[in-house]
Amino acid sequence: MKRIVALASAPLLLAACGGNDAEDQNAAAPADTMATDTATIPATDPSAEAALGMTEMQLMDADLVDAAGEDLGDVEGVVRDASGTVTALNVERDGGMVAVPLDSLTRMDIDGEMDVQTTLSPEELDALAPTPM
Repeated sequence: MKRIVALASAPLLLAACGGNDAEDQNAAAPADTMATDTATIPATDPSAEAALGMTEMQLMDADLVDAAGEDLGDVEGVVRDASGTVTALNVERDGGMVAVPLDSLTRMDIDGEMDVQTTLSPEELDALAPTPM
């Protein structure tokens, strides 16, 4: 009789240990959600495209030039908003630093070297508010 009770209770024990497939699927959901959430974090990898079709490394290596290709300053950094989007470039000019708005800039390839061209005149650049170095 004890054997019959033990055999009869075996399926119940297996069901209890086997878990619920619906619970297993729900347990996997947070991992999928995490993967989606991390994809929305802005990239700050210097080799990732930052602005103007250039990486942050390329921007930091660029000169600021006018329409004729004349040097107006050196790009020293990028300015990002809260979402991580580049909004301006910090440019060293005559010993001071100014934030040049991105909407006044375009990428320029001069003999295979990537530079940044501005539509602002030297006077307009000088009138920009100085930024800390």
